[in-house]
Amino acid sequence: MNDLVKKLENLLVEEFQACQALYEITRQERQALMANQVDELERLVEKKEGLLDEINRLEESRRAAVQQAELSLGLKDEASLAVWIGEREPEAAERIQRLREGILAVMSQARELSHGSGVLAAAALERSARVQEFLLSLYQPADQYGPTGARDAGGYAPSLEIDQRK
Repeated sequence: MNDLVKKLENLLVEEFQACQALYEITRQERQALMANQVDELERLVEKKEGLLDEINRLEESRRAAVQQAELSLGLKDEASLAVWIGEREPEAAERIQRLREGILAVMSQARELSHGSGVLAAAALERSARVQEFLLSLYQPADQYGPTGARDAGGYAPSLEIDQRK
């Protein structure tokens, strides 16, 4: 069983480290967003996606290790496994519990940071849309109506073709 506990603990350590790296990338992503560094933001998003895939892989490996332990020991669920480990290897059980709590805490912080970045990005997009509308409005033809109120194909009122030159 010692090998199984070590395997579970090692997987949790790797998952915790990956979660810390995710938090750091999310923090850098926020900084790039605030500094309007689009190229850096794209690079970080790609890196973040790869890290999320790695976290999912580690989580799946951990689940498989837990299921293997449950089956080999005849336990019904993960809580039973935690009790079983706690009775036989209390120090390892404590480390495992701290790692789980750490993973949850770091992921919670990363989610909060990511949510805040999403709000900033949405605000930046809204600002950009308003600027675009304003700029486009500067180049729109003014509503001009000719003597009959008709417009030509370009949206401009027809001229009277009077030579205004003297």
